Amino acid sequence: MTLDTIKEKRVKLNQHYDCCWSSAWALDMLDDIEQEIAERYMELPVDAEGVPIHLGDMVEGELLFDNATVKGTVTTYHIHSDDEPGTVYIKVKPTENTWTIKELRFTRCRHVKQRTLEDVLASYRFDAQNIYEDPMLNGNQRVDELEALDSKVADEIRGMMA
Repeated sequence: MTLDTIKEKRVKLNQHYDCCWSSAWALDMLDDIEQEIAERYMELPVDAEGVPIHLGDMVEGELLFDNATVKGTVTTYHIHSDDEPGTVYIKVKPTENTWTIKELRFTRCRHVKQRTLEDVLASYRFDAQNIYEDPMLNGNQRVDELEALDSKVADEIRGMMA
């Protein structure tokens, strides 16, 4: 329940307020809920499309100090800071055995859907079928292409398991 929703419910209750005990009790409950939300919770930052950013989300966007586009997993973010307010930090895995942290602005990133194992296998079947049916490839070239595809898919699956 958001603060806007609570405010809307308060307006409706006030419109239908007929001095009965249950309406007064409901208004008191809304006051308590609103106070607890204000004291305990903060709104999550949102990406360029207005989607809340959670730790562990997969996002993609332009680097803060570069025009390069990167994709990675959200590890932390700055909401208020003198340094770089409104930034999200993502873990990027450039190679199998390394990773690094990159910095993006909330307003310049968006969520991306992680591929599922089923997605990977479906694209593997499609790509392998295209290699088998390519009339321009001879036997050895076909084997080389399939081995490269196997390696690429294996790397993606290892990344998904990490």
